[in-house]
Amino acid sequence: MIRARSRHLDRVAELSGQATSRLDRYEIDQARELYRDAMHILESGPPRFANEAVRLMWAVHRAGVRLALGRVEIVLGRPQAARVQVESALRQYEALFPDGSEAVADALTALGAVLEATGEFADADARLQRAVRITRAIGAGPERVAQALTALSLTRQSMGDIDGALAAAREALELPGLTRTAVAGLRGNLAFHHLGAGHLAEALRLCQGQWADVEAMERDGTIPGNTLLAALCRGNLGEVYAQMGQYESAAGHRAAALGMMRTAVPDSMMLAGALSNHAAMLLRTGDHETAEAELREALTICRTHAPRAPLSVVLSQHLAHLWLARDEPDRALATIRETISGHPDGARGGRQFIAAYLVAAAAYAAMDDLDRAALMVRYAEQICDRISPWLAERTGVHTALGDLAAGRGDLDGAIREYRSAIAVSERHRLGAADEPGLETFFAESTEAYRSLIEVTFRRGRDGDDALAFEAAEGIRARTLADLLARRGTAAQTLPPPVRALRERETRLYRRAATLARNVAALSCQEDALATALRGRLAETEQALERLRAEIRSGLPPRLPDPESPVCSMRDAQDRLDERTALVIYEATGESVFLWVLTASSRAFRRLGTPSATVLHTLDAAITALRARGGPEPAEELRRLAEWLLEPVLARLSPGITQLVFSAGGRLAYVPFAALPVGTGRLVDDFVTWSVPSATTMVRFGAAARPGGRTPFAGFAAERPSGGYADLPAARDEVEEAAALFPGARTFVGPGATAAAFRAHSGDARLLHIAAHASIDERQPLYSGILLSPDPDAQDNDPFLSLHDIIGLDLRADLVVCAACDSAHGQLRDGEGLVGFSRAFLAAGASALVLSLWPVQDACSQHVMDLLYPALRAGLSPAEALATALRAARASSPVLFERLSSWSGFIVVNTVAPADRRRS
Repeated sequence: MIRARSRHLDRVAELSGQATSRLDRYEIDQARELYRDAMHILESGPPRFANEAVRLMWAVHRAGVRLALGRVEIVLGRPQAARVQVESALRQYEALFPDGSEAVADALTALGAVLEATGEFADADARLQRAVRITRAIGAGPERVAQALTALSLTRQSMGDIDGALAAAREALELPGLTRTAVAGLRGNLAFHHLGAGHLAEALRLCQGQWADVEAMERDGTIPGNTLLAALCRGNLGEVYAQMGQYESAAGHRAAALGMMRTAVPDSMMLAGALSNHAAMLLRTGDHETAEAELREALTICRTHAPRAPLSVVLSQHLAHLWLARDEPDRALATIRETISGHPDGARGGRQFIAAYLVAAAAYAAMDDLDRAALMVRYAEQICDRISPWLAERTGVHTALGDLAAGRGDLDGAIREYRSAIAVSERHRLGAADEPGLETFFAESTEAYRSLIEVTFRRGRDGDDALAFEAAEGIRARTLADLLARRGTAAQTLPPPVRALRERETRLYRRAATLARNVAALSCQEDALATALRGRLAETEQALERLRAEIRSGLPPRLPDPESPVCSMRDAQDRLDERTALVIYEATGESVFLWVLTASSRAFRRLGTPSATVLHTLDAAITALRARGGPEPAEELRRLAEWLLEPVLARLSPGITQLVFSAGGRLAYVPFAALPVGTGRLVDDFVTWSVPSATTMVRFGAAARPGGRTPFAGFAAERPSGGYADLPAARDEVEEAAALFPGARTFVGPGATAAAFRAHSGDARLLHIAAHASIDERQPLYSGILLSPDPDAQDNDPFLSLHDIIGLDLRADLVVCAACDSAHGQLRDGEGLVGFSRAFLAAGASALVLSLWPVQDACSQHVMDLLYPALRAGLSPAEALATALRAARASSPVLFERLSSWSGFIVVNTVAPADRRRS
């Protein structure tokens, strides 16, 4: 009898082994049936006269199969059914091993996963901490301890305890005695948590380290090539690059991961996860057709193997987003409702349900069912409440609640929700300071800021104009303000190892910028040379990101700024003099809003023309002004003046003669000086200039910096390399300006090298550059100025990138960049213009003269010949440019007949008018 019963245990072991093999192939239903067959045998019990050893053996097997069944139910997305099995297994193990064992720890880990799935995060955390203590107490191997710590880190991530998640993941990685394979996997886990915290640079460093580990193990034969671990590694890198907005790099890694997954684990839940991640990126880049195909493939896999798994919620949410983008809210709603109805624990579920409920709310709102939309958002809010008050998803939840309140006419409630959304966004911005991709990371939060502007205008109470002003300031030039705040920290104060890394970083940026220009020149080619250059650029960018992460790890952490991140409207008024008005524009989805501030008055209004119409007209005007020889955009400029300028002029007192413009987004490209006023142009009656934001003017416009000892330094690259046209007037332009300033220095022709600029620009009060500009809107730091090559230097690259410029220590009161398109750059939502103005201001310049579009060489020289005498006479940069433009048009009407010949020149200045008058 005992031998017969032993054969039964042998059969249980055989069935369990088969089930495990099925799980490895993601044949989950078949695995569950095999475990059930094993449990049916075990339920018959041991022989009546079996000794204690045999009874113990049966009990251990019974608990083990129950635990396995519970884990299967977890994979299938059935947490309540899993809980029954796992708690039963845990009770049996605890009775068998009251002092703890690896089996008890395994059961506690599984129970933690169940409790996390049902939203009982505190209980899950307690069970998992106990599992960690047991594995340590019994002397389990490092990988078993790491397994428990990893589970703990994932639960803490889900419950919003980012610091706790990072601590557990870091502790796991630092355990002694781990295998190389385990270390590689744990690097990926720690990177995941850094990514969730917004620490993009650190996440990238870890993922790059994980990739290097995997490649080394593949080379020395520790693991075979193209393994599942390699696929996960490439997928992790793709996720980091996607978060950073570097979609080309992300696409390469995710495509590689997908190919490896198809080979290693076809028709598996891991493949479904890889398809989901790749499709999410395709949705962001607009490739909806491919995204839909991949989502449907992933859903088919998920419904076959684990229809209630959390991944099914994520997939349905992505697919619903696709339907909303196609204006099919009924299909979006049907997709989400089908998924949620299949998850009875949805209202108590984890983070993946937050986005699903928000998509359902958007679908209901599109169908004008605001009550049900509100209910969906409240479900999402309840999940956030259980996890953390500062969960990143709360930004979207509060924004949705604000939209619904505004739709019902509850403006107080809407403002309260939008301000809550902004508070969450600002908290995460603090935690992610210095991270690459910061602007992209926060672009999705801008809806709350702009919605707050709209609703405060509708409410119209005292002080609402100031509240809207601060919202507008919150989404412009924030990173520039961070750079200006740190401008006083000299490179010499960096630790020597970090200084060396910074030098390597600069060299890599130069190489990347050169490769990017070459790739752009061959953009229409698909030959071997173009492919090789793109590959070299990708490799250089990856090396650059690894180096940036290494630099970041060597710097001390930044402390939060005790000041408010943006200035108040009163602060801005206090920095204006009696002659100056500050004019601020912000375009929301519906309208353009306007603030007109003077030292003693303020106005806030919504313009009557929809923002889409204004921006479309502006685009048409700029296209015409950039064209050579086409018709002038007279009608477009007349409309822009009517919409944007007339409401300003109507509010000005007679003493106002200077206008400072701070225009958000594409409105930064408005040629305000050229807008018609009466029978002339705005420049005929007013001095105008731009500021990146009121905050940069208030906080940094009065920053005292010792001026340079050289009154003027000019650089003229009249015969550039690389196929650029000659600039025959550049030398005369620089030398004639220099003649006005005793002690001036000029660097012309072969002397106007990038090395000379880096060596001599920092000591100049006035800095003039006559050269070609190169604009890279994909990666603004690759933009720059093409100077002259130095044949005698080891590094004779004539290109001065924006990264080079940011690294300079300038003392210039004014930088004149007489290069085409130098006022252009990349427009980043929630940040503004990223280009030459940011680079030179961050380097220490107080003011800039830039060009909005290409200007003929002769026109540029003539304007400069008039600009510098005005500066020599003591006028401010804006006053000098206005004087020069008026004189040029009056003295050479034929040369300056076309608007494009003079209206592209603008001044960007951070010095506040009141500070200039006082100085």
